[in-house]
Amino acid sequence: MYFGFSVAKEVFCAGEQVSSTLQSSAIDFQTAITAVSIYKRYLQNLRSEEAFDNLFERCVTESEKFNCSPPSMPRRRRPPRRIDGDTEPTRWNTAQEYYRYQVYQVLDCCMMALDERLNAETLSKLMKTEELMMTAANGQVVREDILQAVQDAFKKDLDTSRLASEIKLFGAAKEAYNAATGENMKRVSSMTTIRSFFTGIPGGMQLFSELAKLLMLYLTVPLTLCTAERSFSSLRRLKTYMRSTMTQQRLNDLTILHVHKKIAQQLDERIIARKFINDVDRRECYFGNVKV
Repeated sequence: MYFGFSVAKEVFCAGEQVSSTLQSSAIDFQTAITAVSIYKRYLQNLRSEEAFDNLFERCVTESEKFNCSPPSMPRRRRPPRRIDGDTEPTRWNTAQEYYRYQVYQVLDCCMMALDERLNAETLSKLMKTEELMMTAANGQVVREDILQAVQDAFKKDLDTSRLASEIKLFGAAKEAYNAATGENMKRVSSMTTIRSFFTGIPGGMQLFSELAKLLMLYLTVPLTLCTAERSFSSLRRLKTYMRSTMTQQRLNDLTILHVHKKIAQQLDERIIARKFINDVDRRECYFGNVKV
């Protein structure tokens, strides 16, 4: 029992920290990939014989200290012949060998689940988008298959012919950014840096309009479902009475305020009231003059 808790602590404490990062509403794709890659390397390090032996020895020592049962071999059970046939079941000589197999299974399942999640179609598009923009920003030639994949993925949102022209021009954006800001950037290594190009270069949004749209699409793809789940839960609570007594637009507006309470609490009510009064001349007669 104590050994199981120790393994769970090693695996899930680190996983909880990564999960909290991935559930942030402001997370971008690059941060998510970095967090998952670090966690995968951590699991791979746990899967080594040295790491397991250290964990097992520590559990044996601590179980004696806390008066817990040390790791031991379970009673051998032979599976029914109709299920297992004539195959001889695997037998382990020591408890350490048995639990090594069990721990490796847990770690393999965790890593396989991470790989399946990262191989989703949407994430594949984001990876190719990131590779395209990073390659172009560093003045390198973008591979034809990457460019074609991005054009096919976003052909309804972008002018693909203009995008190809802007990619060739984007290689000089780094020098233009250095000249405009006084920095000495030698290599672009993050999408955050590329985002600063459009604000740091005078007229950058107009000069690279299609790349700016592509970056916006990249940044607005949700990597967590937490906000969406909260929205659906809120709507389930609201739809019984309020859903039938107001228009769809008002319901949407109230739901947004309900879900994003922290943002709503930071708004200045006087500014909102003043804007509401100024929209229609007659409202000043009814509501008076609100000083901001």
